[in-house]
Amino acid sequence: MKAEIVAVGIVLCCAHAVVAQAAERFVSKAGSDAGNDCASAVAPCATLTHALGQAASGDTIAMVGGLGIYAEAPAVAPSQVVAISGGWSRDFASRDLTKYPTTLTGDSFTIAAGAGESVDVTLDGLRFSRTPVLVTGMDDGALSVSVTDCRFSGLGGIDAVHEGSGTIDLAVTGSTFTGDRYPRAAIEVFAEAGPSTVNLDVETSAFTNNHFGAIAVQDDLQGSASLSVARSTFIGNKAIEGGAIFVGGYGAATTVTVTNTYLSRNTTTRGPFSAVEAYPELYGGAVAVDGTSATTATFVNDTIVRNRGRAGSGIFANGGPTVNVTNTILWDNHGDDLFADTTDFAAPGPVVNADHDDLHLTGAAHGTFNDLGGNLIVDPELVRGFGLGVSSPMIDAGTCTGAPPTDLDGNPRPSGAGCDIGADEFVE
Repeated sequence: MKAEIVAVGIVLCCAHAVVAQAAERFVSKAGSDAGNDCASAVAPCATLTHALGQAASGDTIAMVGGLGIYAEAPAVAPSQVVAISGGWSRDFASRDLTKYPTTLTGDSFTIAAGAGESVDVTLDGLRFSRTPVLVTGMDDGALSVSVTDCRFSGLGGIDAVHEGSGTIDLAVTGSTFTGDRYPRAAIEVFAEAGPSTVNLDVETSAFTNNHFGAIAVQDDLQGSASLSVARSTFIGNKAIEGGAIFVGGYGAATTVTVTNTYLSRNTTTRGPFSAVEAYPELYGGAVAVDGTSATTATFVNDTIVRNRGRAGSGIFANGGPTVNVTNTILWDNHGDDLFADTTDFAAPGPVVNADHDDLHLTGAAHGTFNDLGGNLIVDPELVRGFGLGVSSPMIDAGTCTGAPPTDLDGNPRPSGAGCDIGADEFVE
């Protein structure tokens, strides 16, 4: 009987350990790491690095802002689930991202997963100044990273690479990327080797004046990739190819969807590496979709204007991808607003399907252009960037089939007799 009681006690003890509550950890520049488990808001730790070392999987870490910069290079432990939030007041009683900015600067912020490992990290309300977030997967490692209300500047940005058979899921919401001078795009996601899968989801974010492009997504060999961009803005970015967005679909499958997004004054530039790597193109002032027939790119209710590149200043499609363009304004871009070619590919060329768009100039060295109807060639009469003027011919000229239910500003679509062309839905 005693043996049975002991056995039951062991089971209950183990069960209790499994369901143990996640803990809160606290970090402040005014705190101390010495002998500190970071579990008290009254006596917080001094560094995020120390707090991550104390944290168990499932813990949350709150960081005080406004007391100075956290100059460190933290790393998330393998197989850890952790949420890190910034913008907290000194006493952790209130949170204001503007009043209490939490800024990290250092060599990098590292998130990695190897064989049999998984990592789930949330970054909320942090500022990264000259500090890139490096996300690395090996073998079958799985990584899930959520970035919300964060600010990246200088050499800050996100570089996510998988070199195995696992996955990277990266979600970016409500964040800004400004003046990135690191020699890669502000967000770069790459399925580098093996049958790995990388997915990037960007919503309500802004990319401005990044020197090596805003977003680059690429898969290689057997890999696959997906990119989704919604209700975001890209202004003044530049790169060798695809000033705002570059897609390299060379693996098993690549899908791209850009919705309710404004791209303007993006450009291609030779940059410091072009002389060494001998890039002859400078294509895709705003967007370059470079890939095989396994690549599909879809643009819905976007406004792509006043971008600059040698060819395809709005959208450049290269190789054999299928490009679907619906309810999109492509106007006043330097050169062709949309251009299809087969540079560097022995392929029949891209297939472009245009449905209810405003297309100023299109060109095709190779490929197929399908006019699905409802397309216009007329000044969209924009105001305040992507807004539609009261007499704009874009109003009610689009198709509601497949159109998103809201516009870039969150206004309902349709707001009149029909859906409008472009990222803005005119509201009287």
